[in-house]
Amino acid sequence: MNAKECSSYTQVVSSLTDIVMKSGMPQVCDSCPVKTPKDHLLLSVATEIYKVCQNPDALLPYLIKDNPLMPVVYDQKIKIDVDTAAEEWISTGLYLSPGMKTYIAMPEEMVNKGWKIQIGCQTDRLNARVIKRASGGPRVTVQMAVPAPYYKSGVTTPADWSLLRTAPSPWAELEFENIILTVPSDVVRSLERPDELAALWDEIMRSIADLAAKPRKFPRKERFVTDVQISHGLMHAGYPIMAHKATAAQLVSTAHIRGKGLWGPIHELGHNQQRGCWEFKPNTTECTCNLWSVYVHEEVFGIERGKAHPKMTLGKRNNRAKNYVKRGKKLRSWSMWVALETYMQLQDKFGWDAFKKVFAAYFKISSPKDNDAKMNLYAVTFSQTVEMNLSAFFKSWGWPINAATEEKLSTLPPWIDHPMVQYG
Repeated sequence: MNAKECSSYTQVVSSLTDIVMKSGMPQVCDSCPVKTPKDHLLLSVATEIYKVCQNPDALLPYLIKDNPLMPVVYDQKIKIDVDTAAEEWISTGLYLSPGMKTYIAMPEEMVNKGWKIQIGCQTDRLNARVIKRASGGPRVTVQMAVPAPYYKSGVTTPADWSLLRTAPSPWAELEFENIILTVPSDVVRSLERPDELAALWDEIMRSIADLAAKPRKFPRKERFVTDVQISHGLMHAGYPIMAHKATAAQLVSTAHIRGKGLWGPIHELGHNQQRGCWEFKPNTTECTCNLWSVYVHEEVFGIERGKAHPKMTLGKRNNRAKNYVKRGKKLRSWSMWVALETYMQLQDKFGWDAFKKVFAAYFKISSPKDNDAKMNLYAVTFSQTVEMNLSAFFKSWGWPINAATEEKLSTLPPWIDHPMVQYG
């Protein structure tokens, strides 16, 4: 028997619905977060009851008191044009307000082919103790939805944008060649030249691909979503990359980007370029992604590394290397900023082209699993790329360079005046 046909089940649902309606649901927002166990429980119960109660429309006003009606559009046709081997989200330029219903007509060729409809722009599970809510090829037809500010490079004209940026949805999307930015709509209302922003982001993303030794056209566009609450940290990598709402204005400001840079966002984009074959976890997890931060700031923004981040001044870099040697060159201390200095010393000597060639070489290399073997392979690969024996350099950083690696590189001229020599 179906549970919904059982009188006990319907009675429990009815009782819980009554409790939810009488309890006074917390109206969660950025300035009014949920903190108490009672409110956490109410939110969890109300979410599930809304899904199964007999009249969810009647329950909705008790759950969300500030849910203004927004202008809607009808029978919007969305062209689906995607060519990727990975899971990818397709932007629609449409928004459904809380509790809003719509119908979507799918063409026959998309039926039973693994297509899904997603409402919402993030995948984070908010398990924090404090919960916040943001303020308010083939063609798919959406019967009714709220129009959103949506700019797409090569499609949206200046005339289109002058109207679209005023669309009522609280979320806006800017879709460029290799990245899609999902931000609160208020940060794009005054955006006059999205084409200039698009050109800058195109340059950023192409440079990220260049350093990674990959084609400039990403197989799947990166996504960056800013929200009032994310699952962890100030930002985190993934699909989509997540950041707090305060970052949104920076992402859409060419003046800010070119003047002050975007260390954090590029750091997360760098995370998405990391590959296990040349990563030495956990030491380099928060280190090598910063290669992209340094590269983009210098090559695209014209901001030298010492000004791109306060940790990257020459004095602080030298002190980290000196103190690392003084404390015994223990690999357990070789991480993040300390580890980054190893790569920066290589870059100072051999330039960015060496890294591009090394990353390219790894596409043809079968990598070992353990860190010791991987570090030896990296030493060999970099040495052969720059045609110089770097064994002594890597050993000066405490890397476990073995006799076989030293023998393999013995015919190459040694780097005898590397920066670590000065520290003994």
